[in-house]
Amino acid sequence: MHVEKAVAFAELEGFRALELDLYGPSEPGVSPDGPRPLLVYVHGGGWRVSHRSRPPRETREWSRGVFERLTDMGFVVAAPDYRLSGEALFPAQLDDTLEALRWLHANAGDLGVVPGRTYLWGASAGGNLAALAALVANAPPVAGVVCWYPITDLPALDHDATDTYEAHLLGGPIGEHIELARSASPVTHVHGGAPPFLLQHGEDDTWVPHEQSVHLANALRAAGVSVELETVPGADHFFAGATDAEVEAIFQRALDFLVQLDTDAKAGAATCGVPTGSTDNPETELRTDESVNEKPARRISWSDMFVHPDENPRTDGGVQGERATLNGYLRDQRLTLELKCSGLDAAALARRSVEPSNLSLLGLVRHMAGVEQAWFRLRMAGQDVPRHFRSDADPDGDFNGAVPDPGVVAEAWDAWRAEVAFAEQYVAEAPDLEVVGKRGDVLREVLVHMIEEYARHNGHADLLRVRIDGRLGQ
Repeated sequence: MHVEKAVAFAELEGFRALELDLYGPSEPGVSPDGPRPLLVYVHGGGWRVSHRSRPPRETREWSRGVFERLTDMGFVVAAPDYRLSGEALFPAQLDDTLEALRWLHANAGDLGVVPGRTYLWGASAGGNLAALAALVANAPPVAGVVCWYPITDLPALDHDATDTYEAHLLGGPIGEHIELARSASPVTHVHGGAPPFLLQHGEDDTWVPHEQSVHLANALRAAGVSVELETVPGADHFFAGATDAEVEAIFQRALDFLVQLDTDAKAGAATCGVPTGSTDNPETELRTDESVNEKPARRISWSDMFVHPDENPRTDGGVQGERATLNGYLRDQRLTLELKCSGLDAAALARRSVEPSNLSLLGLVRHMAGVEQAWFRLRMAGQDVPRHFRSDADPDGDFNGAVPDPGVVAEAWDAWRAEVAFAEQYVAEAPDLEVVGKRGDVLREVLVHMIEEYARHNGHADLLRVRIDGRLGQ
């Protein structure tokens, strides 16, 4: 096993440099067998203690450790730092985890890995961060997640406790920071485009209740995401109470899950003609050299676009049946809006880049939150709730209120994700496409209209984005 320690991936003003350790079957670079899958291990410790070099506690006495076993199976393992809660409050821990992912993807060529075959594994607080990194908007895409006894739903925990890991993470009791607690909860961010999850949790966990994994599993299932929940009878946190043989079996189950996902990913890439080996072709691979900063003659290549084909979270056909087809097209249109907004700060998202129109990418996100709400929550479900951003006094509030403020951006994404989650659950629970809503609309027609609505506004987003930074989209 080849090991590189203390590789700096971020330098934050006023803080120590953030580092990661790399473990590989061989030295970095493309192996004779082609690029390898990347596994990012996020350590636990209640967001407050521990270190990136420490694998899960129950595995530390193994003669051949976790990192060795993972590299034996061909994975390149990255174990990143993140700021602990004594250094910075949430969302610093998530920000650092996402920054590590971005650095790893940006340096994939040098590391000999494929960004589209990136997997996450976290335990306890690390499981919380791994799940969040796989679910939050505008995060680098990952292909699968393993979580051991994760914290997934902070508002379901004690609201008044002042000396818990969660309270230290948030800056006070959960009840006094309820919105931040929701933001720190993977269940808040579940969406239909999430990658497959494997959750493994002791039934008698006294540190993180087993129900925490149940809550996330239920939310993922409701959104149509592939999820497996393995409950370990009689086991406490760290799977304490399970025999050595049982812990070995738990680990092997997780490893088998990742290997199968990666086998499927390689097969899918080969079927779709996606390059999985050489990085020599600039038309089909991300550029990683300094030439990306030059101004070549305009041409369409993957490096001009948002994601490499290996990283594209959208489907490539293969669905059958009217219902699956409509759901698939709508899911992909939603993901397209997210892609077109990715990598931009609040000022860029709020920029009205196609004058004299008041359209902006942030305005489109706010508008589509309202469209989702209007069709599924108001018209189909018949709920009587206030509109998110528009009003009788300001019917263009979706766009007029799209100001360059990080809080406004967060509010927009939260509203959009909540409405998408509601819509996906409504459709999943509908017995058929002939369901008639409270205002007489037929579900089939609503789904078709929503696809049309997103397609139209994603065209607007293309123009807005190319005016902002020249990105063409896809």
